[in-house]
Amino acid sequence: SEGPRPIVVPNFVGMPLDQAQSAAAHLGIVLDANQQVVIPGEAPNTIASQDLQPGGQVARGAVVHVAVNAIVPGIAQQQQQGETVVPDVVGKTYADAISALRASGFSISVQFSVQPVANGTVIGEQPQGGVQAASNSQVGITLSVPGEVPDTDGLTIAQASSALQSAGYSVSSMRYTTQQGAGGRVIGTEPLAGTTLSPGSGVVLVVNGTQP
Repeated sequence: SEGPRPIVVPNFVGMPLDQAQSAAAHLGIVLDANQQVVIPGEAPNTIASQDLQPGGQVARGAVVHVAVNAIVPGIAQQQQQGETVVPDVVGKTYADAISALRASGFSISVQFSVQPVANGTVIGEQPQGGVQAASNSQVGITLSVPGEVPDTDGLTIAQASSALQSAGYSVSSMRYTTQQGAGGRVIGTEPLAGTTLSPGSGVVLVVNGTQP
């Protein structure tokens, strides 16, 4: 087996965020759009930059980090908008919380808390949901994580990437082998599942197949 075909990284810069997310999902890669930047003259809610060069090849499930042009209202708009109600995202999954806050125009900072329960969900929010906050200000969320590497054996690369993200980890790289597994699925991680690891760390995915 030749393994899964590599994916050519598109040029996301200038694309509206929702269009870029749809394109990434269609290709089978993960778009991390948590970073926001303010660039005068740039259209808001569009991609300002990306960390992987367009035209490069990556494996399915790879993460492309992009910066999004923040929504910065002018003075007249600011007077009209003033403040926005912070959506209550406590109890929501990481992905749903990020989506809800971004839709309301807030930027997001994330902290992790190792907990025995509610892993992968938001357990804290500052300012809290329901209060008024300055439009386009930052909301901090606290994500409950297990403090150990989750079991991704048998998952697709995209599923494994999502599981790691919900546990507070990122995919640092991928290692391929034809000695184990089948169908281009994940056969494990480095460190191994169950290993205690500080949230925010990178994890290597071990995948069935050959290096793209």
